[in-house]
Amino acid sequence: MVTSDRGLVGTLPSRAVTAITCGEFGNRLFAFHLETAKGSADEGHPSRRNEKKGEGHKQKKKDRKRETLLRKL
Repeated sequence: MVTSDRGLVGTLPSRAVTAITCGEFGNRLFAFHLETAKGSADEGHPSRRNEKKGEGHKQKKKDRKRETLLRKL
């Protein structure tokens, strides 16, 4: 759900609904438009490192789930 109403956003987790602000939605939409127009930034760099470098910084499960849902927009 796209909304900037904080009161409404506060009630949504109990209903298993993911909410983002209007500004965040606009930024994601703009970034998607730029990516499709210019191509992905990773296309020109096939030699990415597969080695781990330093300690991992895994996001919380809740945040990873939210990001997965938002990528589907």
